[in-house]
Amino acid sequence: MKILMLLLLSVFFSSCAFWRGVFHGAPNIDDYKIFPQATIKKSSNPFHFTELPPERKILDTAKIFRQKMVHITLEEYFGQAGGNGSFLLIYNDTIVYEKYFGEFNRSSISTVFSISKSLTSLLCGIAIDEGYIKSINDPVTDYLPELNKKNAKFKSLTIEHLLDMRTGIKFKEQYNWIVTTGIARLYYGNNQLQQIKSLKFENEPGSTHYYHSIATAILGIIIERATGKGFAEYMEEKVWQPLNMEYDASISLDGKRNHFARAAVGFSTNAIDLAKIGRLYMNKGNWNGKQIVSSEWIERSVKGNVNNKGYQNCWYSIPKLLKKEDGNGIFPDSLSVVKRFDELNIPHSERCIYEPEKGEWIGETYTPNFYALGIFGQVLYVNPEKKIIAVRLGEKQHEDYYIIIHKLAEALKVKSTTDENNTN
Repeated sequence: MKILMLLLLSVFFSSCAFWRGVFHGAPNIDDYKIFPQATIKKSSNPFHFTELPPERKILDTAKIFRQKMVHITLEEYFGQAGGNGSFLLIYNDTIVYEKYFGEFNRSSISTVFSISKSLTSLLCGIAIDEGYIKSINDPVTDYLPELNKKNAKFKSLTIEHLLDMRTGIKFKEQYNWIVTTGIARLYYGNNQLQQIKSLKFENEPGSTHYYHSIATAILGIIIERATGKGFAEYMEEKVWQPLNMEYDASISLDGKRNHFARAAVGFSTNAIDLAKIGRLYMNKGNWNGKQIVSSEWIERSVKGNVNNKGYQNCWYSIPKLLKKEDGNGIFPDSLSVVKRFDELNIPHSERCIYEPEKGEWIGETYTPNFYALGIFGQVLYVNPEKKIIAVRLGEKQHEDYYIIIHKLAEALKVKSTTDENNTN
């Protein structure tokens, strides 16, 4: 028994993930410096958003009201988290607000963590358009046949399940970076495929929604297998070059021996280039007349799935509280919620009903606005109705920034007469 325990401890403490976790601790936006990287090269003919002259940048001095605070500027608000960061707001292809914090500037690169999932989803859509992947209904074993021998449920696991986080895989998204939890091994380990082969299932694929990074890790390997190209090579060819990106980006890799990209968490870029991804999605996959990814893929990505808490194709949609005529959002029972949905002609596929602990009922639908989200409050937000794109990057988080950004975007009143670039 003692010999067995010693063997187990030696394996445990020799784990690459364990020692990286001990040495580095929690992830950091500079983690692209500690992992092997594959570079995604910038365009030689970069696209530039229009910039307002200084006298027109009224948001530089505009103030917002926060709960226990007086009115504060956007710079004061977004700077409260401390550390390095950036906030960028674009209206109708014009930069109306741009600030950097700490040592950041426009060219500063940082790891965007789970926004990587949304970028991986984009590559998946392109791979489907090009026929490398036949359908989101394909089982993962069509592309990773070695999983056939590992667990029979892999044959029922589809690409759609990966995109929507409905895998049924036993994997807890608990951010403990010291011990060898599943997420620590995925983040700090050097063999994602080996970890995937050892996975177990706790539910039938497709039956439940649970957010976990292992799903996108599998998807990233499938894209590389299907296309026969590395993640960085495919991203550069199909996205970074066609979108005329201004700066190099990168994706972290398993290691020197295993070169699969860390598709779930390892993308590194800056705010100005990330905003161009938002522009692509706002324009339904079209970039200056060229269709980069099908409009159908964009439509699926940005339409909130009520069965997945608004999550679909690795993007989130903004929830909207159902309210009665008097403006109250609390209902006495579920039938009252249904009646209000009927009165507003909201399709059944867009209805979600919750019963809070107090026995009060609320209903939710989803706005046409959507966002990608990273662990430290990194946000890429798109509001097609108002032609607004916003990006917040940083290493610390003190609030749910996507909510603040959405409220800010909704509050902005844009002139529709002589000069569309003015804001009130």
